[in-house]
Amino acid sequence: MPPVTNRFIEPVAWVLAAGWGRRMGGRPKSAMRVHGRSVLEGLITALADGCKHVNVLVGPYADVLGPLALQAGAHVHMVSQPGGSILDSQADAIRLHLRGHPGRDMLITVADLPLLQAAHVQALLCAWHESPKVNALAPVVGAQRGHPVVLPSALAQKVSAEGHGHLRTWFQHHPASLATWEAADRAYVTDFDTPDELDAVSALVRHGPLPAAPEPP
Repeated sequence: MPPVTNRFIEPVAWVLAAGWGRRMGGRPKSAMRVHGRSVLEGLITALADGCKHVNVLVGPYADVLGPLALQAGAHVHMVSQPGGSILDSQADAIRLHLRGHPGRDMLITVADLPLLQAAHVQALLCAWHESPKVNALAPVVGAQRGHPVVLPSALAQKVSAEGHGHLRTWFQHHPASLATWEAADRAYVTDFDTPDELDAVSALVRHGPLPAAPEPP
């Protein structure tokens, strides 16, 4: 039986922003500016509309990303292994969440989602609220799985206890624990790893309006 949880209490958001940005030339990706502000600030603003408590995990570029996150109203945490893998960041987020927000569901996401808006978050949370029998929920655009991922507290506890907090690995070994929500908007899957990809996203924003966010069902 799927874990029972109160999905009408807003989840607590966690942004994983502790990567090295090696393909960006050793620059923090989420500090890059798109549409007049940093990607991180835009993401925090989008998340805060549906999750009043937003946390950001920082690592090698804490001196740059920490102030941006605080300025946007988020809480900042240092990862336990600066420069570690995304799996390490996932484990830190789950550990900190269970310690600081026991019984609360969590929303976890990568930091480089430059097109995500508040309405995208609201639409995902509406789908989450209407799917009480699923364990976790992730948006899917076409065949591509995106972010954020909503994770119930009971499953977070299980991943922490049995899977070392490594969420990606857990889903690989337990695919039935992740449900998907079909979305049409590419904001859920549009990220960037290189300067060329950032330029492409910036050009999209510059030469036309941001993709229309979905209306909550």
